Amino acid sequence: MTPCRAWRSHMLMASDLSSIEKSLAHWEWAEYIFTAGVIIGVAGEFVAEFTDRLTSGDEHKKRKLAKASVLVLMGCLALELVCLFKTNQLSGRIIASLNQAGEHESLARLKVEQDAANRDITPEEQKELSSRLSVFAGQKAEVDVFPVTFEHVYLAHVISGILLNAHWKQSSVNMLSAPANHALASNGTGSPAPFLVQGIWISATGDAQSQSAAEALFDALKSTVSPGSRDHVSLPHPEDPRVWIYVGDKPTPLRSWVK
Repeated sequence: MTPCRAWRSHMLMASDLSSIEKSLAHWEWAEYIFTAGVIIGVAGEFVAEFTDRLTSGDEHKKRKLAKASVLVLMGCLALELVCLFKTNQLSGRIIASLNQAGEHESLARLKVEQDAANRDITPEEQKELSSRLSVFAGQKAEVDVFPVTFEHVYLAHVISGILLNAHWKQSSVNMLSAPANHALASNGTGSPAPFLVQGIWISATGDAQSQSAAEALFDALKSTVSPGSRDHVSLPHPEDPRVWIYVGDKPTPLRSWVK
């Protein structure tokens, strides 16, 4: 290729790449908006179910609020999935464009691939993890997730399924309308405060069984693309032995959960 043609090709690729990146940014903003809608839907369900706010205790109003919140939640989850699929599609086009730039641009391509990586645990890994964790059958566990997006909820349900197949005592995934409280976020006051995490946070009560189970889960997740962080501070209420799994945000910017 002549220098002139190479320059034209580079300029065309740069122009296309800039256009795709702008489109990707728009879809990501749409994703954030629908994420906010999901949180609003969850909050509406909470208000309708557990408080008298907005309804003055009127059961008819409570039912209407609950139905409206479910519709908002389901609609925003569906639209968020569309946004995730579109951002994945655009990320793929960016990767393809960068692939043509040669060795100098390979680092940029690798960064986009890293940003596009999805936290996931393959079926084979799920089966292996359930087998490894089955030695703690009967262990009580709680799975919370925040923020509530399709990717986060999906991963939380995968972990829940692993624990259930290992015969742990684990109920449904808790989709939180606000961050969980933890003493680590107290800023020295000692009072638990809203706690945001990246990755998967694993804690347990101080009993030996729960601590061993939490450590085994932490070690098991290290072998996947969804590793966890181990909290060695014991959970409160030791009379209720349990392991707490808190699914937080991705350590890297979210691009897509679709491979």
